[in-house]
Parts: sequence; structure tokens; C-alpha cells
Amino acid sequence: MIVVPTEFAGESHVEQRTSLSGRDFVLRFDWNQRDGHWFLGIYDPNGTPIITGLKLVVNWPLLGARTEPLRPPGDFAVIDTMTPSIDPGFADLGVRHGLVYCEPGELLP
Repeated sequence: MIVVPTEFAGESHVEQRTSLSGRDFVLRFDWNQRDGHWFLGIYDPNGTPIITGLKLVVNWPLLGARTEPLRPPGDFAVIDTMTPSIDPGFADLGVRHGLVYCEPGELLP
């Protein structure tokens, strides 16, 4: 399991290159003010979308049964370090909440 860096210092749109299961991906994080949630897009290194519009919610496998052939083989989950668990707000990623990536066969937290 790896923890994906997600401290954005007040930015509502962030892109970062991340290596997952030995492959490079571009992760795009967008804050949706109207919905009050972060959304994740996964792109290949050239910027071609693989999966977009993943709402970051706690304790749920974000890729689940998605079958896109170029998707990372593992899965993501958002974890909350406090109780009760709530979805991450604008300033919560990397502070109260973490985004983790689990390799195939690893159990999500």
C-alpha cells in the first residue's frame, strides 16, 4: 500500500505524476464547490483520460469493478484519520484524510 501525496495548499485543481504498480499515471484532483467533494481523474503520461469523475468518498474502493484496460491494476481508497468518518472537505486531503493505493491482492484499509 502506498499513500498518495495530497497536500494541495489551498489549490482547487492539482495534477501530479504518480507511479502505481510500476507504471506512471497523471492524477488530476478537482474540487467541486457545488457538490462539496473532490473528484479524481486518472490519465496516462500523455494526458489521455483513462478514468475521470471519481468522487473521493471515505471507506469505499474507488475503482471497484471498473474494467478500463489501461487503469491501474490495484485500487484507491480514501481513509479518514478521525471518528466519525466523513468525506474530505476542501482542506482535508493530506491532513485529516489520506488517499491510499493498494496493489492487486492487498486489502483496502
